[in-house]
Amino acid sequence: MTDVRLTALNPVDSQVYPVACNTSGELLVADDGIDYLPLTGGELTGPLTSTSSITLEGSITTASGNVFIGGTSAGTAKTALNANGSATFGAGIDLTDSTVDLYSQTTNSNSKSFKLFSDIGGTKAEKAFITAAGAATFGSTTTVGGSALSGAAAGVSLYPTGGIHATQASGTSTILSGYIQGSSTKNVAITAAGAATFAGDVTAPNITSLNTLVKELQTKMSLIMRQIDISAETP
Repeated sequence: MTDVRLTALNPVDSQVYPVACNTSGELLVADDGIDYLPLTGGELTGPLTSTSSITLEGSITTASGNVFIGGTSAGTAKTALNANGSATFGAGIDLTDSTVDLYSQTTNSNSKSFKLFSDIGGTKAEKAFITAAGAATFGSTTTVGGSALSGAAAGVSLYPTGGIHATQASGTSTILSGYIQGSSTKNVAITAAGAATFAGDVTAPNITSLNTLVKELQTKMSLIMRQIDISAETP
């Protein structure tokens, strides 16, 4: 039988070193001799530990175990891919010119398909969520554009206490417009300067009081004019 020996080139010092194998020709990967990696296929039943990089051209399949990157447990790993389908990342996820698709396999419209938590106000406190039907709830101020409070910047701010603030860069710009579906006619328009236009009737308690005041004034003026006429007729 031809004597065939396996050697490896150390990339650090460019020296050639023999590679340890067992009597079956399997690569020895542990000093205690209990774990072997078959050279031509097979199954590795023990743990595989490497102090360098491991390059795989195929897939990694694990039936019930977890995959930890940057640590040896879920608590220490920077990335944890768990057998139950969950995943934990210790830093941000950078997606360049990509799309994130979230699919919630549910027919319950109230199901919270997306939830956001933080430690503000308590440990892992819920701050925002989006339901399967598309409804969104935010626990604090929702701002589109700049902060509109006190005219700080052009934008709209919705406050959890019920306040709505809108700011435009120009006083003639509209901050509120009202339309009827299918029609481009603007029926309601309120500008940032406070001018308001309504296509229909406007009813408000203070306007009703103003009408009453005008009527009372007309009645009093009528009585005064009669008194003037009577005084003029008296010799």
